[in-house]
Amino acid sequence: MADFARAMAHDLNNLLATIAINAELIRDDRGSREQTSGTILKAAERGKGITRRLFAFSGQRDLSPARLSVADFLESMKATIAEALGADIEMRVAPPLTHWPVCADPAGLRQALLELARNARDAMPASGCFTLEATETSIVARDPAAHDDLKPGDYVVLRAVDTGSGMPEEVLERACEPLFTTKGAGRNPGLGLSSVYGYIRQTGGGIAIDSVVGEGTSVSLLLPRAGEDESKSVDGEDTQARRQSDGAGASVLVLEDDDDLRSLIVQFLSASGFEAVAAGDGETALAAMEARGAPFDLVLSDVILVGGMSGPAFVEAAQARGWPMTVLYMSGYPQFIERGQTSLLKDAAIIAKPFRRAELIARIREVIMEEPD
Repeated sequence: MADFARAMAHDLNNLLATIAINAELIRDDRGSREQTSGTILKAAERGKGITRRLFAFSGQRDLSPARLSVADFLESMKATIAEALGADIEMRVAPPLTHWPVCADPAGLRQALLELARNARDAMPASGCFTLEATETSIVARDPAAHDDLKPGDYVVLRAVDTGSGMPEEVLERACEPLFTTKGAGRNPGLGLSSVYGYIRQTGGGIAIDSVVGEGTSVSLLLPRAGEDESKSVDGEDTQARRQSDGAGASVLVLEDDDDLRSLIVQFLSASGFEAVAAGDGETALAAMEARGAPFDLVLSDVILVGGMSGPAFVEAAQARGWPMTVLYMSGYPQFIERGQTSLLKDAAIIAKPFRRAELIARIREVIMEEPD
């Protein structure tokens, strides 16, 4: 099941990258389609959140922790959660009883709260109330019997409370197990509380669940308080990077096995002033380098290629022929993106799929400029 989830996430990342790039091309060429392209881009970002959940389920990490204001975050989630709950369920967001910021991946936290809202909705089929509240707590000593053995420190507690049917003890004990569900046949159980648990634990936090049959359920998410140096922005793409589009004639060999994605990358690199050459496999890429008779300024290569040699194997084969290489790898697999997780790409430059056009161009420039003359 874990291998299946990883494969699904990898293919979906290719699809999402294609959607995002297409939408940006539409927006740039036809201004009247800006609203439509914006919607597609938002859908791609939501899909990226889905792949994060799939990787979390399969034991992989793909988190981008950032400093978040709890009050602002809950305010931004009101409309989305209300829509997930439906018109028959009352939603309440209590004023936060803490001013502590948290250190958390925003996409993962959104998915976690939405999962809790959907579970609450299913527990209140007729009507009920769903409440979100935030408090704070400090753990002064490690206690294996409490809070998932959390490290001592300050935590913000996000608590989701419903007035639903509640869970009996035997269900409560298994609530965070992968694939465990009490939903009937024919209903999609999703990833359930297992995905919430996996995300919170990867964040360095914990989860506690209290439930009484006939009275409701309370799920508490403990998130680490952010330190003063954790100030990464969670805003949209860098507009300055988006404005930088002149490739200045730099040559790029694009090695990607997905036909649509490869074609689109070549298209927008060419439109941005790069000399882009496409290859769908390692042998074709080697032939392109030999035919060129001169090194490319950059090789942009997927890590995993279907059939034949992988991206790193291609680089090794090219280097064995004495060709100088500057390489930027692409991957949707978190273990490759997190350099400490694998020796395969130690110290390599990597960009995560799906990416935005401006993000890729800025990364290409950065890698090329890092290379000594």
